[in-house]
Amino acid sequence: MSKSILAVAREVRQWAEDFQQEHPKAFPRDTLKGLCAVCAVRLFVCLQRAGHKPTYVENGWHAFVLCRGWVVDIAATQFGDKFDPVCMIPQTEAEESFWELMTTTTHLNTVLHLLHAWSDNRAAPFLNDILC
Repeated sequence: MSKSILAVAREVRQWAEDFQQEHPKAFPRDTLKGLCAVCAVRLFVCLQRAGHKPTYVENGWHAFVLCRGWVVDIAATQFGDKFDPVCMIPQTEAEESFWELMTTTTHLNTVLHLLHAWSDNRAAPFLNDILC
């Protein structure tokens, strides 16, 4: 594996902050609120490319990634200041309701399908910008 989970997550978080700044009308908040699906998809793809085996999770109100027993969430800041910009918590200790596991997948095609649905719902013209 070329990069650690944390290193990849930090890079994707920086990308997400830059992405939000480039699209302030679509995503006006600096907490990444409304960008969790975008962040989780990009994190999923970048972790795969770094040799990890992530799982994309979406539960109706939030999206994040599981990888090697960790909840990896770079958009948890939308839920308050108590969350670090790169949130890595052992899955067994993830107590917040927004980390509940519902829809999970390890298949890139399914993740991309979910992202297309998300993009269509928001008429997002920048889908290709999301993938690394």
